Amino acid sequence: MTIWDYIDDLVGDSKFVTRGSSLFRQGKIILKKDEYLEATVRHIESIAKEEERYEQNIFLSDKKLLPETTCNCPTFEAHGTCKHIAATLFAANENDSIFNIK
Repeated sequence: MTIWDYIDDLVGDSKFVTRGSSLFRQGKIILKKDEYLEATVRHIESIAKEEERYEQNIFLSDKKLLPETTCNCPTFEAHGTCKHIAATLFAANENDSIFNIK
């Protein structure tokens, strides 16, 4: 499985993964925090620098996003996922492989 496929499975919408990948490659994601709360729970906080600033708070465990995961953009509010979540996952993967979560 590629990182793209893994993030697509986590986010659940290929269009958000495509847009998130672009956002990440443009350097518009700032990781504020990337830590393990437990061996099986990773907590990632970030800011997306676009025309508006959106904040992401991701909890990743057991190869899924936990319900505590949030982004304050309107798309996340409407769909429960967004390009900012995908972009943050790409950025976090550069920091420490997201495949490490059991």
